[in-house]
Amino acid sequence: TKTDRNAIHKKCKYFIEKLELEVKPNERPHNSKQKEVSRIL
Repeated sequence: TKTDRNAIHKKCKYFIEKLELEVKPNERPHNSKQKEVSRIL
């Protein structure tokens, strides 16, 4: 359902941001993060 997709999207986004903060805090520009999110979904 739509709600499930929203929850999954938020979870992925949160996970990716957390991962990037742990691994490379300052290297990646914001829009590459967006691309990562779209690629996963």
